[in-house]
Amino acid sequence: MILLSAYLIVQLQADNQNFKKVFQVLLLQFEKQPYLILFLFLLSGLNWILEIKKWQILIRKIRSISFWEATKQTLSSHSFSLVTPFKSGDYAFKTLFFEKDKKIKVLALNALGNLVQLSNTLLMGFLGWMILSLFYVVNNPIESKQMRLFGILALLLIGITLVVLKKQPYFKQIIHKFKIVNREKLYKIGLISFLRYVIFSHQFYFILLIFGLTFPYAQVISLIFLTYFLSSILPVFTLFDFVIKGSAALLIFSKLGVSESILFTTTTLMWFMNFVLPAMIGVLVMLTLKSDQIALKPKQK
Repeated sequence: MILLSAYLIVQLQADNQNFKKVFQVLLLQFEKQPYLILFLFLLSGLNWILEIKKWQILIRKIRSISFWEATKQTLSSHSFSLVTPFKSGDYAFKTLFFEKDKKIKVLALNALGNLVQLSNTLLMGFLGWMILSLFYVVNNPIESKQMRLFGILALLLIGITLVVLKKQPYFKQIIHKFKIVNREKLYKIGLISFLRYVIFSHQFYFILLIFGLTFPYAQVISLIFLTYFLSSILPVFTLFDFVIKGSAALLIFSKLGVSESILFTTTTLMWFMNFVLPAMIGVLVMLTLKSDQIALKPKQK
């Protein structure tokens, strides 16, 4: 994947004129239909509203916080995680808002929220694989073999990950801490995570439509599911998320003949709207935080 990322960057540099043309097409579409960019940003806003609501629900067992307080914690932590792999900075920064004796529970709840989101990505990726295998490559022996291999590797990867994590003492401690979340709350978190996935995967789909992609919906959305599946299992700095997703998209969409420039523009736009802009807002939020909002010791009741 690293070599593929490097190839993508070199290819785009070599094909700079084509990239400019693709970007000009995007700008032209936005000029003709300005509501398109508003619609895409609306989807990004809904995505983050759901993420903030998820955190508000998760942390309620420890402390009941307002939606605005959850917003400050979520966006500032996101900004801090921008240059850390697997969003590790998000875990560290969120604990600063809570007392020392609550930090383990905060870590556990944050891990639960991210684990449920990752589970949605893995399950939907597997669904995408099933749809493509059953309906789109059934008459092509070579592609059918490749899809079967992908499915086997995906299941093997998921199984190995679960076995390794289960044997880790820290993971057992996290599982124990998850017991503070009841089944009803877990269902809510699962639903919110699923809605988030539906939103940003279709945001990807709508951007491809702007570039005139005419393939069947089920085929394209399944390929998007596989793209997110592949990119989600790689350790990556959020700052370079668009490179990894662009590389994954290039690999997954290669069968449809979608140009590298279109895929790179799509993933870059997704990265800007869903990562960079919220991080910029998060930085502003961090500047407004007061010392009494960062809990470094147990508060007196």
